[in-house]
Amino acid sequence: LQLPNNFFETATDLRDIDLSGNRLTTLPSNIISNNLMRQSILLSGNQLRSLPVGIFGSSTTTRTIELHDNNLTVLDACVFRDLPSLQRVTLNWNNLTSLPTGLFR
Repeated sequence: LQLPNNFFETATDLRDIDLSGNRLTTLPSNIISNNLMRQSILLSGNQLRSLPVGIFGSSTTTRTIELHDNNLTVLDACVFRDLPSLQRVTLNWNNLTSLPTGLFR
């Protein structure tokens, strides 16, 4: 399953985005980045292998990102970079063998 670009474009006030358990294999790079009010992004239980650079954009309100139970094999070092309020990230049950230096800076 794939979602179209700008899927949440008009939903700028969403606080929680829950796309877990939908068998998603890929995500457009701008699907979430325009939503600045989000507090949690739940993407667990899909079939994601990678995340597009810039997918989470910049947000001072995002606190939780759940990515567990996917097929992630690699993460870009800057995927969480512009999320200063980020407190919780779940990555268990993926195929990651290492994490890049500076991932949580």
